[in-house]
Order: sequence, then C-alpha cells, then structure tokens
Amino acid sequence: MAAATHATPTAAWFRCAAGPGVGLGHVSRCLALAELFEDVAGISASFALSSSSARAMTLIRGAGFACTRRRAPDVRSDADALARRVGDGDLVVIDDYDLSRDYVRRLKRAVDCRVLVVDDLNRWDVRLVDWVLAFSMVASAKKYRRTRAFCGPEYAPLRRAFTAAKTAVAAEDGVCLVALGGRATRGLMDWVVAEASQSYRHVRVARSAASGGRLPAAAPSSRVELLPPLPDLAVEIGHCSLCVCTGGFTKYECIGLERPAVVIDQTDLEHRDTLRLQRAGLLAGVVPAMDSRRLRSVLGSLGSASRRRALAVDMREAAFGSGTAGMVAETLRDM
Repeated sequence: MAAATHATPTAAWFRCAAGPGVGLGHVSRCLALAELFEDVAGISASFALSSSSARAMTLIRGAGFACTRRRAPDVRSDADALARRVGDGDLVVIDDYDLSRDYVRRLKRAVDCRVLVVDDLNRWDVRLVDWVLAFSMVASAKKYRRTRAFCGPEYAPLRRAFTAAKTAVAAEDGVCLVALGGRATRGLMDWVVAEASQSYRHVRVARSAASGGRLPAAAPSSRVELLPPLPDLAVEIGHCSLCVCTGGFTKYECIGLERPAVVIDQTDLEHRDTLRLQRAGLLAGVVPAMDSRRLRSVLGSLGSASRRRALAVDMREAAFGSGTAGMVAETLRDM
C-alpha cells in the first residue's frame, strides 16, 4: 500500500475475538498492544469484542480501557459500526480469525484509518493492511512480501501485569497451575487435575467455561484448589512452579514469566508452533491429550529444581517481547 501522510493517531481501536471456545488469548495480546501504544505515545485505546464475554470485559475494563461487544448482525454491519467510531488517521488493530479482507476493505472505504492485523495463519500478505504482527515460532518474514510484517517471538506482546509479576512474585515450590483454555472439555480438565495431583502437593485450577466450575469428584480437596474466575492469571503463573495449559497465548505468557509450561497438545492450528517452541527448549513438554504415561513422565521430570532453573535460563535468553517497543515506534513513524 502506498503510504499516505498521517498525523500521529490519537486513538487505537481493537476489534478482537473472545467468548466460549476462544478463551482470552486474543484479548490478552491486544491488551498488551494497547498498553504499549499508551505507554510509548499516549494513544488511548478502545475495544470492540466479538461476544459479550464477561471475563474479557472485566479484564479490559480492569486495565482501564473502554469496551463494548459487537452488536451488528453480520460482518458488513460490524465493519460499518466500527467505521462510525474510528476517526481519520486512527489505528485499527484486528485480532479475529472470522474477519476477512472484505471487512478491512469496507472499513477503509468508510474511513481513512491504518490497520494492523495479528496473524496466526499466514493469510494477511496483502497490501490492503498496513502492518502484520505474526509472532509465532513458525512465522517467517519470507511469507510477507507485500506487507510490513513483524515476525517472531521477539514481538510477542506481554501485558504490564506480567512485567510486574516477573519481578514482584516469587514462585512457590511444588505448586502446579492448571490453566486450560476456552476449548478444554470437562473430561480433559478432570484428567489433567487427577494426574497433576499425583505429582504435586498443591494444584491450583483456573476454571474455563467449557470445563465447568467445580472440581473433579476424585480430587483430594487438601491438595487441589479451584480458583475464582480470575480475569488475569499473571500473578498465579508467577506463583506456580509450573503450569499445565492447552497452548494458546498462555504458553507465551509462561515463557515471558520464565515459568515451565507443559502443553496438552490437541493438534489444532497451534500444533506446529507448539512443537517449534519445544524444540527450542522453551517448553517443559508437549503431551497428547489423555496420554497419562507421558504426562506423568513430564511432570515427574519437573520435580527437579535444577531442571526448572535450566528452563528459566533458556526462556530468559530467548528475550520474548524484546522487540515490541521498537515495533510500536516504527508503526508510529509510518503513520
């Protein structure tokens, strides 16, 4: 796209996915970007969500940003509704797999805005958008020839809460955090909790909508704690000695906090990215769903403090998120 001359935007608008089956990963990384734009340039941010997820709205509003849910009946009406709020020269950040090029095209016909798309699927190499953020391990700048792309984990955004927790929260030995994402079933949660409680003296369980709001019947109450529906897991990740998750953005947040993560791999669109992180030594393990033997082996190996310290060193040296401030500065120069 031929760059037009724009003044520094006064506002950033985030259109991101949330709700059942999605989890909070899209919201969490957009919040991190919103905080970056606010910190670097004083740009105010507002959010429009794909659903009325109470946890997502609590997280966003708790961080000090305005938030509404999408009310439009279809994608075209959705784009029109957002365009009525966006001003000329403003920045729009899109992080929603369901939004297509037609959405961006309609938005840009209505208002002279700039668009950054968070791309996990390598499908936004088009001049229609101004920037792409593709921070997964499998992202490659070679796949983006027509769009300025920020590729690789150095651009993985982490919220202020995680930066604070990294220095202010001390890990508790023998504590396993189970934080399964929005797609996790009740059966998967029961299985992980039962296995983790055999290896760790204290298991803290972050509930999800799909897994329900109660502990497995077989879980010993003295060793397993069901956390309240926390919108933000930064402090809980900081406290744990390891975290079992289903991938998503949680695995990046664990790496950012230098906490070992065991990913229950469900062979979805994140599969290749998860395996790359494991090969790079940044995950404690990747376990197929319901493979008890493998999960016990990985959890047992993490009982060693020296093993956890070695992982922490690798995560620190990976410097996740080290390029995010530079990314924001570059986008602002190009406005």
